[in-house]
Amino acid sequence: MRPLDGEEPIDLYEVIRQRYERGAMIVTSNRAIEEWHPLFLDELIGSAAMDRLLHHAHVVVVEGHSYGKAPGARKAS
Repeated sequence: MRPLDGEEPIDLYEVIRQRYERGAMIVTSNRAIEEWHPLFLDELIGSAAMDRLLHHAHVVVVEGHSYGKAPGARKAS
């Protein structure tokens, strides 16, 4: 993930807000949760999004080697 630009923080917040307590959502990232908040570039939007995203959340952290970076791993075309 990279820092969000322009309307992207608001768009992502809207997706999270509309799904909040209405249905399941699965989010994957190669960043730790602590690194997500600053990506919104707006403290208020970032806090609101993370509060809703993490409320009732089951966080699963997968550790280990990345198969995508393994020697000889094929690159997606």
